[in-house]
Amino acid sequence: MFHRFALSALVILAAACASQPVPVAPAPLAEPQTITLTGTVTRDDFPSYLELPFTVPPGAKRLTLSYDYEHKGDGVTLDLGLRDPDGLRGWSGSNKTDVILSAWGATPSYRPGPIVPGEWTLILGVPNVREDRSSTYTATITLEPDLSGEAALAAASLRINAGGPGWLRGDFHAHTGHSDGGCALPGQLRAPCPTMASLNAAGEAQLDFIAITEHNTLSHLSDLIALQPATDIILIPGAEITTFEGHANVFGIVAPLDFQLGTTRLPGTDDLIDEVARRGALLSLNHPALPTGESCMGCGWSADTDFSRIEAIEVVNGTLVHRGAEEGAMSGIPFWEALLDQGHRITAIAGSDNHDPIDRAMSQPPIGNAATQVYVTERSTRGIVNGVRSGRAVVDLTGSPAAHSTSSSRRTGARSPWAAN
Repeated sequence: MFHRFALSALVILAAACASQPVPVAPAPLAEPQTITLTGTVTRDDFPSYLELPFTVPPGAKRLTLSYDYEHKGDGVTLDLGLRDPDGLRGWSGSNKTDVILSAWGATPSYRPGPIVPGEWTLILGVPNVREDRSSTYTATITLEPDLSGEAALAAASLRINAGGPGWLRGDFHAHTGHSDGGCALPGQLRAPCPTMASLNAAGEAQLDFIAITEHNTLSHLSDLIALQPATDIILIPGAEITTFEGHANVFGIVAPLDFQLGTTRLPGTDDLIDEVARRGALLSLNHPALPTGESCMGCGWSADTDFSRIEAIEVVNGTLVHRGAEEGAMSGIPFWEALLDQGHRITAIAGSDNHDPIDRAMSQPPIGNAATQVYVTERSTRGIVNGVRSGRAVVDLTGSPAAHSTSSSRRTGARSPWAAN
């Protein structure tokens, strides 16, 4: 009898389970999605935390949050934080109104990492609402599914500055403590250089942009996200892809690239060029005529390369300028000119290759020497990349802000073959 009742219960339970609808997983994110959360706080909400849930579908690669509220600083203060399905993602209090999150970069106060699908929570702390105040808040969350092509360049444009088309002057090659940049401390000590020091040096050189190009990493991306809102200097995220057969800067990337050339991870240069193109980024061969060996393995460019696919070459490296050898045997200018003679339309650029922005002993090239002037249609990473692609770039060996002019009499050094277009 007992077994008969147990069997009947199991049949009833199975029938009940079968009648329940199967949960449908959310569709993967196929295009950018915007979520808006809005509401009103009053004195009744003081002090408390409001938790506002929202759902992130699979496939999101980047999350951008902006929020604002009425009577800010006038009797109302709202703090901000985020939780993802794994726990607290960050808390910025009332210090920030804009937050960027991705696998490789995040606004300070928040940790970088994958955009985990599932239920997220926007946390609003209410430390201050006066008796006679109410405040309507609005939080706008944008989810992006893909950081390749134009989406990558748009993401790399951490901020588009005000101003129309024109010439911008900047440095396409600089390092910080996120790779091998080292700054002198009192005594004989050295420490990794902070990204802020490179930005300060770019300001002293009156540059319009600087590319931070660390060796095979993008750990500096969070620094650029943090610093960009505080400066009009355009901060270009980049990496120096450092291989045993050559070095190449890639500008406008927001996720790392494979660098182990000659392995299954990166069989050949075509594979690198393909991936750079897919990301919408720009690749430039660095110091191609330098010697290579134990002291600097791969410093010269020796990789098997289809030069018809190369868009830019660093024809002048600041290290050579510092030694007065920018047109000597190790110069990249003859390397570039030989390719021009073969019919390749490759834009010439330059960069300091600075590794110590606070160096007062002048033991290495300062940021901004050498520099490049680029004609842009918009003041952003995307505008600069497209300017170089169009050939509207001129190498500037003066190291002087006075050269920041469209007058050709003030521009010296190697010219792009398309500079006059």
